[in-house]
Amino acid sequence: MVDVHWVSNETPDRFGQGGQRRQFFQIEALTRAGHEVRVVTLSGPQDDTSVRDVAADVHRVPRLEARGRVPLPWRRQAVQRRLAHWGDVVVVAHGESWERFAWALPEGVPTVVDLHNVFSRWSRSTAEDDRWRDLERRIRESADLVTVTSGREAGAVPGGPAPVLVVENGIDPAEWPVDPLPAATPVVKLFGNWSWAPNTAGLSWFAREVWPHVHAATGARCEVAGSGVDPEVASTPGLVAHGRVDDLQGFLSDAWALAIPLPESVGSPVKYAEALAVGAPVITTEQGAPGHRDLPVISDDVSVWISTLTTWLDESLVPAVLAPDERQAQLDDLSWSAALVGLERWVTHRRCGPEPGDEAAGPPRTLAP
Repeated sequence: MVDVHWVSNETPDRFGQGGQRRQFFQIEALTRAGHEVRVVTLSGPQDDTSVRDVAADVHRVPRLEARGRVPLPWRRQAVQRRLAHWGDVVVVAHGESWERFAWALPEGVPTVVDLHNVFSRWSRSTAEDDRWRDLERRIRESADLVTVTSGREAGAVPGGPAPVLVVENGIDPAEWPVDPLPAATPVVKLFGNWSWAPNTAGLSWFAREVWPHVHAATGARCEVAGSGVDPEVASTPGLVAHGRVDDLQGFLSDAWALAIPLPESVGSPVKYAEALAVGAPVITTEQGAPGHRDLPVISDDVSVWISTLTTWLDESLVPAVLAPDERQAQLDDLSWSAALVGLERWVTHRRCGPEPGDEAAGPPRTLAP
């Protein structure tokens, strides 16, 4: 058993946003592997109920700055006292968490920083302040291992001595128990947080450039789940915006097809794996499809989107969903257990390769020197 201390700005939560869910399932997987995980996270409105069910301990600490980001010495001292006794491994989730807590991290204890997203790549592409590159370079020079969500992200991490391990986003197969059962009439479904800028731009592009042509050719419906849909997009003919849905699995299970339009994005959208879990055909853009899986149709060409969806939503054809055995194999491949093999092995042995005699377990998914 390895004693793992997990440090994060945000609270791991099975029912939270993508980054919170990623953390929850990483912690759950390490716990199932026999390790003991203790979580230190900021106090605030984020719910810690689900992570308390899997972690050995959850401690909420107050924010270290007052308004204007002025450090409060007595709060720093309280955090130092809390973090004075560390275990065998420290995992810091998010570069921002490392920036906030690096001063309190112990020397000599193996430390993993899960960047999630390589923001320096994003800031360069959007002409935003490129402070991220300096932060990510310092992390790579200080950490013992850096993890990211895709091979594309791994290639963008600034240089440094720490190895970079790809830990893809996954799904919990137990959350996807219903086999696909296509609706009586063709429907394409989209889901996400539509107030997030990349999603906003992607949905606007889809509603403006793709859907009018597909709807005119097929008469199919388009249903969108998630908050933040622009009213102009919601008024697109043939498109219905449902807002946030309580049962995402149920909402998606009758889709003839799923679409993930992301013309530009940072990191690896959790919904990529979730869309593949449904068992219906998926179309996405290059930015929407990180990882090694080439299961969906991947294209940035609007004509490919129109022709592909027009074919999939043809009412005269049988919907092309996966058979139960094919879908189960896909769920197993998409699972968090499969995605976290490399991280769990590193935590156990503090090295990226298998132990002698463990070659049958296979290598981590991707490792950059």
